[in-house]
Amino acid sequence: MVRDGQGRPTGRAMVKFFSPQDSFEAAKRGGGMMGQRFIEITPGSERQWASLNDSTTSHVSHNNSKSNNSNESQDQQHRRSNAGSGGRDQRGRSRSPHRQEFCVFLKGLPYEADKTQVKDFFKNLAIVEDSIYIAYGPNGRATGEGFLEFKTEQDYKTALGAHMQYMGTRFIQVHPISRKGMLEKIDTIRKLPRNCAHITNIPYNISKKDVRAFLEGVGLYEDTLKVLTDSQGNGLGQAIFQLRTEEDARKAERLHRQKLNGRDAFVHLVTFEQMKEIERNPPPQNKRGQPDSLRNQPLQNMPFTVTVDEIMDFFYGYQVLPGSVCLQFSEKGLPTGEAMVAFQNHEEATAAVMDLNDRPIGARKVKISLG
Repeated sequence: MVRDGQGRPTGRAMVKFFSPQDSFEAAKRGGGMMGQRFIEITPGSERQWASLNDSTTSHVSHNNSKSNNSNESQDQQHRRSNAGSGGRDQRGRSRSPHRQEFCVFLKGLPYEADKTQVKDFFKNLAIVEDSIYIAYGPNGRATGEGFLEFKTEQDYKTALGAHMQYMGTRFIQVHPISRKGMLEKIDTIRKLPRNCAHITNIPYNISKKDVRAFLEGVGLYEDTLKVLTDSQGNGLGQAIFQLRTEEDARKAERLHRQKLNGRDAFVHLVTFEQMKEIERNPPPQNKRGQPDSLRNQPLQNMPFTVTVDEIMDFFYGYQVLPGSVCLQFSEKGLPTGEAMVAFQNHEEATAAVMDLNDRPIGARKVKISLG
């Protein structure tokens, strides 16, 4: 408990936890109530802990020291009792890479910030590949929030030490968060309208005029219509655009597999964020115009009420081809609890099978196998 120079309570305290997981769980309670007061929880450092102990030691009275000695003796007995099987279990669990979570929640990001700037902010720290997530609102503008995961506990602690450091002209808040909490927040963010579209399998020499003619009667924002090219300006047989209304999105979806200059155009609805990611990193295509990825990856034993967004969250951190998730229905139009999904490459698909097979969505364990 933190006290002022006269030994009076300041309403502040500092707690040191046994493991990172415990600190994650504690951080999730920030904003909760203690009595009739809202409690704010922020990460601290070892230096702050040592400094706090040094400053509070001088205010401990003789009577309190007796009590502390008694408590210390009890604490030593408690630690000795934990040296048995229970202690070993806890230490073993903290070492297990499958149970450690080194995720952080960023607030206050510059609105123009991208993944490269986030990497530069945490320079020389090992970040889990493809784990950086920058949040965008329904209007397509960044919200100033983001998430990422680190590979090691040391890098994670170093990252937390960057709390309230500058990125450009803005202070960045770096908060610990559990993977579950991170995915829940991302799920809330991702419940955005799929008001953009990605067209593939179209001729490489296609023009914007050709695509606009194909979309006759569909309302879209003209400045968002782009025919994708590689770094040499060669066409990739793909196009993206943002739609004006939900009705326009439905109209665009009905054009799936309709002919565009002699080719079956594959039209997939995506979120604004996904469209921007496709624009930055267009998926490669093979000779037949299909994205060069593993097709028809089957998912089974999912809840019948599962949504595309829930499946995308399930595969967070893996390179799923945007717009590739396809829910399966029976002849009567009822959901079967199955779906198909495509990854950017065989390695990503294999990693997903190895890591996520038998992991739950809701109360059911999802079955994943290589297609």
